Amino acid sequence: MQITNPNVSIREKEMPKYIIYLLAFLFTLHITPASYINSSFLEQFVGSSYVGYIFSIASVLTLFSFIIIKRILGWVGNYKTFLGFLILDFISLFILSLSLIFSGGIWPYIFIFIYIIGFMARSICFLNIDIFLEHITADKETGGVRGFYLTSVNTAFIIGPFISSLLVVNVADAGKVYLLSWVILIPVIIMTVRFLNGFKDARYKKSDMLHTAIQVYKNKDLRNVFSTNFILRFFYSWMIIYTPIFFIKTIGFTLSETALIISISLISFVLLQIPMGILADKYIGEKEIMTIGLVIMGLSTMSISLFDVHSFYFWVILLFITRIGASMVEIMNETYLFKKINDDSVNILGFYRAVRPIAYIISPALASILLIFIDINYLFLILGIIVLFGVNFSLRIKDSK
Repeated sequence: MQITNPNVSIREKEMPKYIIYLLAFLFTLHITPASYINSSFLEQFVGSSYVGYIFSIASVLTLFSFIIIKRILGWVGNYKTFLGFLILDFISLFILSLSLIFSGGIWPYIFIFIYIIGFMARSICFLNIDIFLEHITADKETGGVRGFYLTSVNTAFIIGPFISSLLVVNVADAGKVYLLSWVILIPVIIMTVRFLNGFKDARYKKSDMLHTAIQVYKNKDLRNVFSTNFILRFFYSWMIIYTPIFFIKTIGFTLSETALIISISLISFVLLQIPMGILADKYIGEKEIMTIGLVIMGLSTMSISLFDVHSFYFWVILLFITRIGASMVEIMNETYLFKKINDDSVNILGFYRAVRPIAYIISPALASILLIFIDINYLFLILGIIVLFGVNFSLRIKDSK
């Protein structure tokens, strides 16, 4: 894949890469302290059986945004689009932080509405960051670049829940976390204005979502990698929403202990994704690593349903194993896709990122229905079976080497 903008010098091609890694780290860091307390925060307003519907509604709005985003990019460009959604996110976090002061009356409805708006804004921002990075990435270095990018993102996912464990004792403290997220977003906005305001967009290919879906479906390799990405996002959404509820309600951990367990388990992403990306570039194809990752992720997730032991270290180890599998699948998905597209392929990239809200529409709605009939621990048994089904898709992928 060649850089499509001939007006960018070699120095300009190389320098922004590291700026974007830092930008991605800080942007993710502003999200992650709240990522595993959001469901508990929302649960106090609607109950655990209905919290999934809030995520589904937020995901429907996000999916609609992905459908129209190419038109917005064509009008104002990636830089202004990114900055606009950053500001929308900034406002939403400030309002959520007011939960420290206000709690009754119409405020719960305001918080739910604002959370949905912020969820949508952050999803679009990740697409914008993808476009910035893809613009300066050559095909031969895709695995390494995506490895470094995902490592910067996942380092923030480790630090964020750890910060939450220090700030949060109970759900009433959630406003502190949203206030911290609001503060962390300030340098992201400053960096965006300082370093990215001269970004020159590629000419985005004209295509609607339906045409893109047909294009992806007709390409066997893209179809299968999109399918494994959906299963991965399904896994993430279910784990993010229901793991904290399971740990607090069933196992008996505090919110602080839950955040710390999750933070430690995510170290696997930082340890594995750079070497796995380089390995896929130089030695082994993506298919083999992805398949092994799905098997590890599926079997370890199924085993969660078998235990209710109140042991901090036991759950750290088990969740760490699930994330080993997830980290392998994630880096292979990213590496494979970005070897297949250019930065002008915003239609395919947008559709790929739209898989996340689609998963967030389906998975919490399905879980909410299942919780009428089964205990929450059995959700993980079902989730593990769904993950193992992904092997059917990974084995059909033709390695890019």
